[in-house]
Amino acid sequence: MIMEFNGVVSSNVLKGKARVVIDVDAVTIETADRALSLSYADVIELKAMDYAVALATGNETYTISRLGYDTDAFYQQVLAAYNAKVLESLFVSGTPLIEAKGHYSFSAEGRTSLGSAVIQLYERCLVLLPANLDARRIPLCFTTKIEADDFCITYTLDNGDSYTVSRIGYDTEPLEKRSSEQLHSLMERALCQVRALDSSLSEQQAGDAAVLLMEGVAASLGELSAISDTLVAAIEAQIGTSRIANYYQILNEYCDVAEMAFGFREDVGFARCDEQSYLIWLMAPSRDNNVCAVEYAGAQEVAAATFIFEFSGEWDRFRRGLNHAMEAIDFRREVISLSDEELRQPQNERYRMAIERNQSLAYIRSCYRGRVVHRSEESWREEIARRLSGRPKAI
Repeated sequence: MIMEFNGVVSSNVLKGKARVVIDVDAVTIETADRALSLSYADVIELKAMDYAVALATGNETYTISRLGYDTDAFYQQVLAAYNAKVLESLFVSGTPLIEAKGHYSFSAEGRTSLGSAVIQLYERCLVLLPANLDARRIPLCFTTKIEADDFCITYTLDNGDSYTVSRIGYDTEPLEKRSSEQLHSLMERALCQVRALDSSLSEQQAGDAAVLLMEGVAASLGELSAISDTLVAAIEAQIGTSRIANYYQILNEYCDVAEMAFGFREDVGFARCDEQSYLIWLMAPSRDNNVCAVEYAGAQEVAAATFIFEFSGEWDRFRRGLNHAMEAIDFRREVISLSDEELRQPQNERYRMAIERNQSLAYIRSCYRGRVVHRSEESWREEIARRLSGRPKAI
């Protein structure tokens, strides 16, 4: 998609008649003496004004005017391109089940905000797409309540965050109904997966476990053991057939096993349900200090490394934040380990955009302390023991 418009640009660094090109990754503004490319990753706000459109970055605002009858078309086209890039950074793909335009407000991640946005419902999430950094992906797997009241729909998450959409007219009832249906569908899928793990569970036990183990969500082994010891045994049996079987036993020596959290996600090779494969992932907290090891058990990750984090405060807060962050980036752990300098490279722009729109991801990155590579079982044990005990590295 390449669209061209002619107008006048006004800014501190670029002025005069301009040719403006909207492309998939950036907006290029060309005047008689220079050209400048604005990556969507650097745009913090788009604003439609009287007969003009402003594109704001962190340190400059470029106002495009004298577009004539093309003003609205220009704004709609640049907004569509911008939103497409935002969706990519939020790891959202496919066709929305419902799309509407309306207002949003949220109290989440330690801040509140409101505005107008494109609102889209997908199979696993609700997406808010305002023309600024407020874009949010709201995962249904973490949604504990969907309430419709007075032409508003409020989504409440397991960490207390809440998002409200309003002024969407006749789309209000369909959105609330379809959102609830999708949440129910995810729950049914989790129920199938739990039964595939342990067919001996009663209906009540399977239902309780499905609430905790919706795909993408990690539950502590202590919580799962309270439901059924056979379920925990089934999980450990799956781990026992994976490449990390021995590493899991080592983690048990140094971690708080009851607080160790387990989750699974689709498409990498683990337990099967209806011929589908799943990946195990583990969060293992140390016993005596705020250190956590994160491990994957999947057939395609034969050379994976263990990620190490240090955190302050309560384990549950960190565990939930890590869970939200990992789900937000579709379990692409490289996003967490990239340096700030690496994030500024063009090939990592989508990751930078993701971090700006997800406080949990920014928080988890601040807790990241390195990786322990699986070179050998012995060297891995030594490094894990050192990291989880808080001992300094030998010189």
